[in-house]
Amino acid sequence: MDLSILIPEYNHVCSQLVSDLQVQCERCGIEYEILVLDDGSTCKDSTEKNRGINNLARCTFIERPENKGRAFTRNELVNRSQGKNLLFIDSDAMVPVEKFISSYMDFAEKEAVVFGGILHDKKHCGKESTLRYRYEKWAEPHFTAANRQKHPYQQLRSFNFMMPASVANRIPFDDDYTITNRGNEDVLFGKQLKRLHIPVIHIDNPLYNTDIEDNKTFLKKTEEALETLKQMQEKIGNDSTLLKLHSALRKYHLSSFIGILFRAFSPILRWNLTGSHPSVFLFQCYKIGYFSAIMH
Repeated sequence: MDLSILIPEYNHVCSQLVSDLQVQCERCGIEYEILVLDDGSTCKDSTEKNRGINNLARCTFIERPENKGRAFTRNELVNRSQGKNLLFIDSDAMVPVEKFISSYMDFAEKEAVVFGGILHDKKHCGKESTLRYRYEKWAEPHFTAANRQKHPYQQLRSFNFMMPASVANRIPFDDDYTITNRGNEDVLFGKQLKRLHIPVIHIDNPLYNTDIEDNKTFLKKTEEALETLKQMQEKIGNDSTLLKLHSALRKYHLSSFIGILFRAFSPILRWNLTGSHPSVFLFQCYKIGYFSAIMH
């Protein structure tokens, strides 16, 4: 089999995504399968709608009664798959172009991990979701394929990527339940690829993220990610930009001072970041301030 498309899913309707991918695979004339694994969703409505995926040829919707986390789900999908190449896609993605699958299949014979990228559209952004949207739009020009390829192992976003099954079997995803944030997972994944000298190729073949969290949720997830980063700092090391910045601040004895400033001004920062016109600059300040505070 040429390709297995693997989609971890939790409380999200992805039947249209699967249908769009199936159409493209049929047009490519490849042998394929699409596996969607529900990770113990609590939303009965989304689960019921996703069951319709089983009516599509070569598509399977698998239900699991309890939540195990994204990494655990991905590993199970790998174990169930039969394709020579595995295309991992998040369930909240939308396919923007008709050549999405064919663009990946151009790299099917390469023993490399291929990352396609991620985009955000304002139509998927609600009035209370401006922080994540503004941050992602600010970051997009820095994450073109050309820019990502300059530091291939440090610019990974596993929202949308393909790798040979032989590589997936060598590098299982870290299903440590403390890893709750995708950024930390992606950093560890990049370190594993680099350690094993597995080539990484970045291409401009993005998917749209259709699930942009509201400001309060995004800020909370950011704080949780920073707490996790603190726990994993020895494991991640200098592959984290924030850890490198904090290390430099600590070298010049500025980390404690920034932590004190953060505690004093965090209510003002939160007021801006959870409002209707959040500042990306203040969000960056919030991250380094919050991290400096929890490190002391």
